[in-house]
Amino acid sequence: MPNSNAWHHSQKNGGALDDRQQGRDLGRKILAAIVIVLTLGTVAFLGRALITSLNSDQTGLASSPNQSPFVLIGMTQMQVQERLGSPSYYEGEIWHYDTPKGTFAIEFQSDTAVKVRPLVFDLTAITLAP
Repeated sequence: MPNSNAWHHSQKNGGALDDRQQGRDLGRKILAAIVIVLTLGTVAFLGRALITSLNSDQTGLASSPNQSPFVLIGMTQMQVQERLGSPSYYEGEIWHYDTPKGTFAIEFQSDTAVKVRPLVFDLTAITLAP
């Protein structure tokens, strides 16, 4: 007759069921690590593709750093207006400039330019009104 306490005793001491549970836990950890590595690889690949596309020769890209929209960040509204002229229209703290190459927008906070859209835009497309 089998000892009914033998199964209970094996569970306390890490029997066969405990080994299977540890194997499942290890499998889950390995799977989670693989998912993390694949995710990081995908992010790195997409980041590199974005940088490559931003650096490529596309219509509408600034031909010099002075024509990049990032030069406007930190400027006051008066400085932006001196550089680009009056906006086509504005919505609160966001100024919009309509051009043949699309609309360019600048967002201000406390009289300082903090965001530009799109990030890639040739400022020479904005012509000063006479």
